Amino acid sequence: MNQYQAQNIQKFFTFVSRRGFHQDYMAFQEAIEQDFNTYHILGFQYWVDKITSDGTKRYLYVRWDKRYTIINNTKEHRQTGTTRLLFETIKGKYKLIGLSGDILWGESLPGWQ
Repeated sequence: MNQYQAQNIQKFFTFVSRRGFHQDYMAFQEAIEQDFNTYHILGFQYWVDKITSDGTKRYLYVRWDKRYTIINNTKEHRQTGTTRLLFETIKGKYKLIGLSGDILWGESLPGWQ
């Protein structure tokens, strides 16, 4: 969440599993890049509603509120939603392997939606 708000794509993707990601990894990467080229993030808040785990995988149910402007436009936009993030332990670290629910990241790329 912090790396997305900071619009730091390299650090953001250190938390995503390239091999284990369930959706199209390349489309997801392109969607994040498109977000960073399209939006200026003004604020990003999130609340973890629930965490479930089976020992190697962990689901996080997150409610979120994002405020942003489109680059070269001062009109502020706001999105809210609920997203389920699926993480798996890979080499001792949790890595994102799947997303479902509301589009938290990458909504600027229609092909990702």
